[in-house]
Amino acid sequence: APRKTSSDEEVPRDSAPKLKITFAFGHKYLNGAYNQIFKLYDKFVGIPHLLSLIRLVGRTNLPLVIGECLENLNLKIANVLIPYVRELLKGMPQSSKLPLFQYQTFGNFENFRNLLVDL
Repeated sequence: APRKTSSDEEVPRDSAPKLKITFAFGHKYLNGAYNQIFKLYDKFVGIPHLLSLIRLVGRTNLPLVIGECLENLNLKIANVLIPYVRELLKGMPQSSKLPLFQYQTFGNFENFRNLLVDL
């Protein structure tokens, strides 16, 4: 009869088998070719993904998903972006009046660069 184990007890298991390169896509050269193809779409999120999301959560729950995404974005802006901007503003000069027109582009650039403070 199988014995019951508590949730904090370790269950002995074999380690997961290692995938041999020859079994992934046939051989080493095909693996390289497929990896190059997959890199093109690595960061792609498009209409097929959004349609799948709508089909998964339904049209009635889609505003909930969008609201959670916006809330997550607001938290990232408040907790990550704003501290960086505050630190950058500490390095900006107190006054950023435009210098004389005779300084030309290079002179204006050097003027503003000299006014910046090292952080």
